Amino acid sequence: MELNDILAKYESEEYFEFYDLSSDLGKLSSEDNSLAVKAECLAMAFSEGGHNDWETFYGPTITWTVKSTGELVYSPDKKEITKEILEYWYNRAEETSNPLLKMRYTGLLWDFSKNITGKEADFKTVKLVFIRSVFDIIKKDKLQHCMTGLTYLNIAIERAISLRQYELINEGMKLLLGYVSKYADDSKPGIWAEPLSLLTKHNKALADFEMEIVQDNRDRLERLFNLCKEKGCITDSYAHVLLDEAELLADYYKNKKQQDCILEVLDKALVGIHFSFKLKGAMWAQTMLQKMQDVFRKFNFDKQANYLYLEIQDLGSTVFEEMTPKEYSVPIDGKVFDDYLEKVTSGSIKEVLDAYTIEYLPNMAVEIERQKKEKELAPLLDMTHTVIYDWTGMPISHLGSGKNAEKNKLSYGIYRRMIFFSFYMQLHIRKMEEKKLYTYDSVIERFNDSPFIVKEQREQFERGIKAYFDSDFLVACHLLVPIFESAIRRLAAYSGINVFSLNKDGDNEYKTLDKLLENLKEDKRIPTDIYEYFQNLFTDKFGWNIRNLISHGLLQTGAFNKIMADRIIHAFLTLSLIKANPV
Repeated sequence: MELNDILAKYESEEYFEFYDLSSDLGKLSSEDNSLAVKAECLAMAFSEGGHNDWETFYGPTITWTVKSTGELVYSPDKKEITKEILEYWYNRAEETSNPLLKMRYTGLLWDFSKNITGKEADFKTVKLVFIRSVFDIIKKDKLQHCMTGLTYLNIAIERAISLRQYELINEGMKLLLGYVSKYADDSKPGIWAEPLSLLTKHNKALADFEMEIVQDNRDRLERLFNLCKEKGCITDSYAHVLLDEAELLADYYKNKKQQDCILEVLDKALVGIHFSFKLKGAMWAQTMLQKMQDVFRKFNFDKQANYLYLEIQDLGSTVFEEMTPKEYSVPIDGKVFDDYLEKVTSGSIKEVLDAYTIEYLPNMAVEIERQKKEKELAPLLDMTHTVIYDWTGMPISHLGSGKNAEKNKLSYGIYRRMIFFSFYMQLHIRKMEEKKLYTYDSVIERFNDSPFIVKEQREQFERGIKAYFDSDFLVACHLLVPIFESAIRRLAAYSGINVFSLNKDGDNEYKTLDKLLENLKEDKRIPTDIYEYFQNLFTDKFGWNIRNLISHGLLQTGAFNKIMADRIIHAFLTLSLIKANPV
């Protein structure tokens, strides 16, 4: 099949997908290097919709980054467009009578003419033709997917507004409202949201349609609220759409500076989602209330958002009842493990404690590899959004979202594995205690000449260690964590780091433990793994976070157990490996 045959075939089609045309063009002989073939292949390869870095309607289908250079690569790339190709597209736009093809050629000319030639595309033969081609497509109503029509109408109206072509704006809006009326139902916000979104963005240009659009959305808000009230006990689907509609209206009212109206629609959404709380349970209810908090804060209703904290907290007691515990057994060869413990507890007290300390110090390279393997073994689990709850049932962290998702998952993975290995750590400690190697005196001795424990805090440190060996873990943890932070501050000073920062009043205030550990990572004399470990254990909210949880009163009495105390002592033993060598 020749190029002209392919073009003739699609010229007569009322509807087709551009990837079908692109696929047919790809079957042409690779020996045909004519401008026409190159221009057609390039024209049909671009993806439409405006979702790209170029801020154009037509953009690359694929984008990737070259790891070695960080360079972004686009396929197709606008750099492939030449003046000759633009001229070819211009001629094709005039030749074709198919509105789909006419829209594409003129749209490409509108997007890329200035970039290639330095001149804007022609107003009459390109820009107006593009907009009218969209209208012709919508009037024929042959598109396979209604969302495609919405996308086309959106760009046509946006561009008509940019050209201040009020007749085209009015025609486009009438087509849009009719299109939405035909295809939308209350369960599909992606369709009915478009008119109000455009109105919010271009209120002045679309003023003639304001009353109709707003009333339509207010009526829908009321219908969705009633559906939540009637059917919320059997489905939660209307709760989500109600919140979408409320936020859409709130955006509009924000633009109009009508705060009372914003609060009205948000309060209605808040009442509406409550109708499904019993059906979906406490965890779902907390999630929806947190969404409402975000929405209230978005529109500066902080008081209303903060008030919801009480309801979220009250639901916490029910959260754990909805969770199902999972138990796993790990077979251990007792003899092999006993032989191993015998081996690692042989030697002097210093040798044994050094070996113990290093054994349970997370190695970041190993941890990253473990995280990678977990992801490979359970890819779906890795993609699952995880909510972390505190002991009251309050959701405190969301794992798996945001720009630091991978880093946060690694931190949480290290914490989980520390908890898992605490079993082995306790067996190791028991063996050392049997041999009188792990005692109050052996731990204290490692800090006899330490510059990190100041003499004024020595008694507190010793009482904390004694409480640990007396199994009074509540006291031990509360005494030792502040001493550890003080010791890190001393270590930072020895490393030439300013332990103060200036506040807004110009006064000194102590840097946080997390900030000090970040600064210490820059001292390459000490392996950064040690400071990564300290951060995970004491300050990373996706890690163990002991320091912050204790300081803010966020732990129940049972959390101050041997597992936590063992790790705090291990952190001190790790600190004892670092020598104070001033820079």
